[in-house]
Formats: sequence, structure tokens, C-alpha cells
Amino acid sequence: TNLRVDERLDVLLHVKWTVNEYGTKLTKELTELIDREADLLNRGRGDKALEGLRKRITRAFLQLIRDPKYNPEADNLVNPVPL
Repeated sequence: TNLRVDERLDVLLHVKWTVNEYGTKLTKELTELIDREADLLNRGRGDKALEGLRKRITRAFLQLIRDPKYNPEADNLVNPVPL
């Protein structure tokens, strides 16, 4: 990413706080993935080592924002990127 580690951690934390209010299986999975990335970043792992994990986080987040249960505007999305 183009973010410094502290900026990435800040983004991850904000996403985690946002999705935690739902308490579903999907949000729990996303939270666990975010915690895992934060742990690895704090251990000094580089971007290359985090590629697969970041893809999983992205996929879970996209799944979440495309679901009307979490995002009332999801039905208005035009040509979403395939998961």
C-alpha cells in the first residue's frame, strides 16, 4: 500500500470499529482478519508477506458493503467488481 504502517493501522482500526456494531459471522471474520494484519504489521512484516491476507480482507469488506443488510445503498451499486 501507499500508506505508512501507522496510517494503515488507523484505517484498519476504523473499519473494525465500524463493522463491529453488526456482530455477524461476516463482520466477525473481517474483524479477525483485521486483527491478524495489525498483529503482523506490529511485528514488522512487509507488504509482500501481507498480500494474501489483504486480499481476504478486501474480499470480506466488498462482500459486506454489497449486502443491503449492512449497506442500504447496496442495491444502487452499478457494475460492482466481481468477488
